[in-house]
Amino acid sequence: MPHDSSNPLHMKKNYLFILLLTSAVAISQQTLLKKTDGAFENLAYMDVVKIYEKAVLKGYGSNEIYQKLGDAYYFNAVYPMANKWYAKALEATTPIDPEYYFRYAQSLKSVGEQQKANEYLSKFSEIKNNDSRAIRFREQASTDASVKNHNEYVMTDAGINTEYSEYGTTFFNGELIFTSSRKNQNQTTQIHQWTKQPFSDLYSATMVSENQLGENIRNFDALINSKHNESTAVFTKDGTTIYFTRNNSDDKRKGGNKTNGILLKIYKATLNKGRWDNITELPFNSSEFNCAHPALSNDEKTLYFVSDRPGTLGQSDIFMVAIKEDGSYGTPVNLGKSVNTEGRESFPYITQKGQLFFASDGHPGIGGLDLFKATQNSLDGFFANVENLGTPFNSNDDDFAYTEAPGGNYGFISSNRPGGKGHDDIYKFTKKDNSTNDTLVQLSGQITDRETGVGISQAIVSVFNDEYIKIKSIITDTLGNYKWQATSQHKDIFIRAEAQKYQTQEQHINIDKVSASFVHNSSLTKQQHSIKTGKDLAKAFEIEDIHFDLDKWEITRKAEEKLALLFVILQEFPSLSLEIRSHTDSRASKNYNLTLSEKRAKATMEWLINKGIPEKRLRYKGLGETQPLNQCKDGTVCSEEEHRVNRRSEFIILSN
Repeated sequence: MPHDSSNPLHMKKNYLFILLLTSAVAISQQTLLKKTDGAFENLAYMDVVKIYEKAVLKGYGSNEIYQKLGDAYYFNAVYPMANKWYAKALEATTPIDPEYYFRYAQSLKSVGEQQKANEYLSKFSEIKNNDSRAIRFREQASTDASVKNHNEYVMTDAGINTEYSEYGTTFFNGELIFTSSRKNQNQTTQIHQWTKQPFSDLYSATMVSENQLGENIRNFDALINSKHNESTAVFTKDGTTIYFTRNNSDDKRKGGNKTNGILLKIYKATLNKGRWDNITELPFNSSEFNCAHPALSNDEKTLYFVSDRPGTLGQSDIFMVAIKEDGSYGTPVNLGKSVNTEGRESFPYITQKGQLFFASDGHPGIGGLDLFKATQNSLDGFFANVENLGTPFNSNDDDFAYTEAPGGNYGFISSNRPGGKGHDDIYKFTKKDNSTNDTLVQLSGQITDRETGVGISQAIVSVFNDEYIKIKSIITDTLGNYKWQATSQHKDIFIRAEAQKYQTQEQHINIDKVSASFVHNSSLTKQQHSIKTGKDLAKAFEIEDIHFDLDKWEITRKAEEKLALLFVILQEFPSLSLEIRSHTDSRASKNYNLTLSEKRAKATMEWLINKGIPEKRLRYKGLGETQPLNQCKDGTVCSEEEHRVNRRSEFIILSN
């Protein structure tokens, strides 16, 4: 009698992300596109990570889980935590995608381990020897030697940052135009379901002088700023035309394209009698890929932008398109391998001298996204001689969106480096000497509820050193305040803020690069979940089906790894009750398969009960071969893999 059999389960590498425009990092870091299946759209990112981390603590870690955790942190620019999980994934002797050598190397740079980063870049280079990132690494055996520091510049807070994200600057009629996800007092504020931050809009700050921005910050324009997300604008020199980025829908996922999600597009508007109108989508946008971050050449005959369109060399590339005299556009052209890599290139900017500045994690750098510049070839218009800007422009974290004032004596960049007010902040660079080197810091701050702004008492503020060893725990007072003095031995620290029923926050701070009195505030978001009756709990958390050995119903080690995640979720949500439904393939009698499925469903339920889930919250049901997911019914010839797909268990939510 033929019975069903099992094959090794390969966990799908789904990074738990959606397209975000409320944060620059959420565009640049994920190559414009962070994807997840629809099941995650109502679940907070950190809650999902928390489930995996708790499963690991309970002894059910696996390479697949470590990789997922590493990816989750890496693509959200939390590099120290990505470093931790990638390290565990790489401890195993099983084969691993060489891309993880590259990501691990990037995360190592973020924690200052340049030598070890080079070792893993060497491993990556040996396996992916034709990858442009590998070629560049071999050409520059030591990244440190290729990065020139610019001590003649000082980097300061631009003075317009909030607890939200600010990034992507441009000049317009004596004002600085920038992107922010701050709350808009004049309009109904929409909250992004993933970040729990308001949607992003374009804002304006008056340039009082070369060294000062005015305090009066206003919404740039009510017609440009819509119910969608807007960001990264550029203007023609006469100030009559704007190009900007906008997403194509509300904070919802729609089918019908390969991303199954929100897309970025570039729009154009013209100034008519003091009003921005004729807002039109550029013709080379598509419902199949992203276009974003426009930049203009000096003669305004070429538009540069970022896309993951067909022909992209890596995860996102910089393209250029001709603007014809009649206002139409040519065919977009990839800037080529001198600029674009298999990694992520984004945020182009063209200076008065015709140099291209851009952000990349594919060229050798200090860590995360770095800023680079390239010179233009007068013969073909393409760019070459890519150079890392070094410090203070670049840090171990993400640095992007370079803009300079005429003459280049000052300008602005965006970064999520330590010491900022929000997730991304705008910094001003000025051409003068910087001699600040404080190492003794009085650290203080307040932990507040993000929605109400009220301080959270009894919150725990934990301080970790650069080896991730806890060196201090502080309990906030009745107003949510805390303070602690760092000494000269604390070069790099990680500050973690956590409170019951709130999502945990953590930030890396380089003590050498902050002032003697440093304020670090954290606004925590309440945990929110949307888990619906009748849905499969496992699918909601991207947990793959559990499988059984040939003609068996015992729980395998592989199945335990999946069940451990469900166990943690059930602990987190004590009101949840489930019906466990098990299925078989069609290669036995209907009665045999019904009995087999019941045994498997019961064994699954008993595993959860033995771990501590009350029996009253669970029930089981065997469905045999009655609900196949494919065409493999009685009398159909199918492969082992096709049969395996049908041998599954579901965890249907009965109440929440």
